[in-house]
Amino acid sequence: MVGGFQIKRLLRALGLLFVVALYISFSFQNAFAASGITYTGRIFKGDQPLDSGVVRFDVWVKTKDNCVLYYERRNIDMTGSSGTYAFEIGDANIIPGSQSFPQSGIQTIGDIFNNAKSRANGDVDTSLPCSTFNPTSDEGRLMTVSFTPQGETAQALPDLAITAVPTAFQAFNANKVNGYGTGDLLKVDPTVVQTTYANGALT
Repeated sequence: MVGGFQIKRLLRALGLLFVVALYISFSFQNAFAASGITYTGRIFKGDQPLDSGVVRFDVWVKTKDNCVLYYERRNIDMTGSSGTYAFEIGDANIIPGSQSFPQSGIQTIGDIFNNAKSRANGDVDTSLPCSTFNPTSDEGRLMTVSFTPQGETAQALPDLAITAVPTAFQAFNANKVNGYGTGDLLKVDPTVVQTTYANGALT
């Protein structure tokens, strides 16, 4: 969680017109059916909350070396919001065609944060090729967000460091064997006499 006052001071020091109070939470649950990453915040213009118009959000998740693992874009109607917004990264409300997993081997939001996987053929800032990414067990990620209020220029927020908690991910996989669930496994019954049923049909 990032304190709103800290963000206000930082953004004003950068001379930006807009102020954003940010909160980010991570919840690896429900088998990653949803992304599990909720991004919420509040946008002010001057001292007043941004309460009208559509704001475009661009989101990148990157390695510490700035290699892009994931990108998406979405529009949020701020009418009547008192400046508050919330969205789940990777949900169905992104702009069609904007979602991108540039790195081979990454197909889900969960893959982005799985340090057991290596990746290759990604993009650095969507233009230059990445070398193979072999994360350490506790390697974190960076998340970059920019927002563009209607009729305004894009405002880039400072990168947010996402700290890896390997035990949390392993807890999620505690009911699996090397990533395989119960539906993928076959149980062997040691009481079956192999010679008796060697050529018989299995029922």
